[in-house]
Amino acid sequence: MNPKLLLPAFLPLLLQPVLAQGPLTPPGPPAPVMKTLEQIEPRTVIAARTTTLVINQPGNYVLGGDITVGAVDGIRIEADDVTLDLGGFTISSTALSGSGPFRGIFVLGKNIVIRNGRIKSGFYNDAANLAGGGFEAGVEGGFNVPGEGFNVTVEDLQITGCRYGIVFYWPQSTIVVRDCTVRDGGGGILIGPTPGGIEGSVSGCTVQQVTGTGISAKLVRDCEIFVNGSSAPVGLRAMIANGCLVEGGSVTTTHRYNMP
Repeated sequence: MNPKLLLPAFLPLLLQPVLAQGPLTPPGPPAPVMKTLEQIEPRTVIAARTTTLVINQPGNYVLGGDITVGAVDGIRIEADDVTLDLGGFTISSTALSGSGPFRGIFVLGKNIVIRNGRIKSGFYNDAANLAGGGFEAGVEGGFNVPGEGFNVTVEDLQITGCRYGIVFYWPQSTIVVRDCTVRDGGGGILIGPTPGGIEGSVSGCTVQQVTGTGISAKLVRDCEIFVNGSSAPVGLRAMIANGCLVEGGSVTTTHRYNMP
């Protein structure tokens, strides 16, 4: 085909005026296309304080600083449907001798999640005997209150120097404790009504240098327990135990798997 014959057909297109395409400068910065964490999961931030924090409304709470108290509770959860993230911060007691009815976190509601932080006070293991003072418990829940205590999860806490690490008295199996460490106290992780009841489940936890019972729960999995008490402490009491290491205390289980 002769290209000279095509040229007249394209001339009208080539001679048309070029239309303006509008300004190239954007009217403003680009708008965010992703939601922030606060938009996805709204949370109430709790500032550092030296008095008891009482949570009496459902919601999602996160610490924004340490809580340091004397002979009083650090936090009291009196509402249902609460998630409490310690944000890596510490709840501590300055009480130096003995203990009273005060705890790092006292739980009186149901549908509760507590996670991600530290609780400490001044108890310690003195040659297999408990000495010092501070919180009666790092986390404590209920006194067999009817209708309360259902569905509580405690995870990723480091608890040091409390008379008891984590203790729940409710007679329900809906208490879950996982990936926590308890050191230097009179007892480790105890779930169930007293005396001698066992409920709930504990997994992936470490209990070290406590003078009394290490872990007491219905189901205990993949835990390390080292107790050192002068009065023949119980290292582990469970209905079902799987893959646990116990040193320095007795072991009482109904069913045992992957253990010596």
